[in-house]
Amino acid sequence: MKILVDADACPVKEIIVRAAKKYEKEVLMVCDVAHQLFYEEPFVTVKTVDKGADSADLVLANLAQKQDLCVTSDYGLATLFLTKGSVVLHPNGFFLRQRHH
Repeated sequence: MKILVDADACPVKEIIVRAAKKYEKEVLMVCDVAHQLFYEEPFVTVKTVDKGADSADLVLANLAQKQDLCVTSDYGLATLFLTKGSVVLHPNGFFLRQRHH
């Protein structure tokens, strides 16, 4: 399990890094060139993508795997994560789940 972060507008990046360190999990933060991020922690990788509509979302959706923890406030991206079997956490602390009819 790794932690994928939609990092462009995520207000809890530092909390995610602290939790990942505590639980020894790998973190991948994806942002566009308008949001420069740098972390010295060896378990945190930052992938910077071109600025454009949904460019970070597409990278994240393609990298997500079953059981990854994916942090996003974007409901469209959350839907893509859920279809892959990922666990989706909103930055406000609640889990997003698929609705079953």
